[in-house]
Amino acid sequence: MHSPSLLRRLNDWETEVLSCLLKDPFPGRDQILSQIGSCKVKEIDFNGSLQFNIFVDETVDSEKRIPVEGEAEDIDAVIIHFLLHVINGKLVELEIYRDDSAHIIRKPKPEEIRVLHLG
Repeated sequence: MHSPSLLRRLNDWETEVLSCLLKDPFPGRDQILSQIGSCKVKEIDFNGSLQFNIFVDETVDSEKRIPVEGEAEDIDAVIIHFLLHVINGKLVELEIYRDDSAHIIRKPKPEEIRVLHLG
C-alpha cells in the first residue's frame, strides 16, 4: 500500500517529465510554467502521481481540465499515461497511470513520452 508523502520540491525525473509535457506552446502553458516555478508537490499514489501546491496568484488560461497529456510504453508494452490537471486556473495534479491499472515497472525516460495537446 502507498503511504502519503510530505510536501517537497520536484525531483529531477518529475521536472524532466513536466518539461517534456510543456515544451511546445499551447493555451495556458506559460501560466503553468510560472506555477511550477514556485510549487511544492506531494506524491499521492504508487505510480508517482503528484498533487501540486501552488504559491503564485497567476491563473492558467485553459478551458480544459487536462490541457496536455503524454504517453509512453512500460517495458511490457502497456501504455503509461501522464495527464496534467488544471482546476479553477490552478495546476492541481500530474496523474500517472498504466492502461491496466498495475504498478509501473520502469518509469520511462522523459524523451520516450509522446505528447498530446488537448487544450
